[in-house]
Amino acid sequence: MHKKNPIRLGQRIHLIDGFDLDVPDRTGTYVIDEEELTLIETGPSPSVKYVKKGLEQLGFALDQVKYIIVTHIHLDHAGGAGLLVKECPHAKVVVHPKGKRHLINPRKLAAGARAIYGESFSELFDPIVPIAEERLLIKEDGDTLQVGPTVPWNFLIHPGMQNIILVFTIQ
Repeated sequence: MHKKNPIRLGQRIHLIDGFDLDVPDRTGTYVIDEEELTLIETGPSPSVKYVKKGLEQLGFALDQVKYIIVTHIHLDHAGGAGLLVKECPHAKVVVHPKGKRHLINPRKLAAGARAIYGESFSELFDPIVPIAEERLLIKEDGDTLQVGPTVPWNFLIHPGMQNIILVFTIQ
């Protein structure tokens, strides 16, 4: 396993390298250490082991994770969400409305990626685990999420590159 410590980006923000495609600095998971521990992006399922190790290095347990936000449902950003949320008993996965169906039933999304990546698919993305609907928190354009007493996040849903991207601002 790669050995790289999480990077501190600010007083309450860290970045954990996901080593997507076994490449350092290709993708990462942001850890927001606020009253409600929040992760942004999971990377693909093979990156989840690095996310878990990074959280451990930061002194967090998986049962402390309250939110896992996926900005969009491409497998290199959210493919590991189902695997990770299974180990975070108190976490909800935050997703835009059009991403909901793909997280509940990822077969169509996986089939599209399998057609592109062929025999490499399993190594790059498996397992792709469905997420129970009750573990999802849907955020629409203009919605907010309170992750701490002074941290309301405002969500904007922005069309881009043939998908919906969840964008948020921290006040």
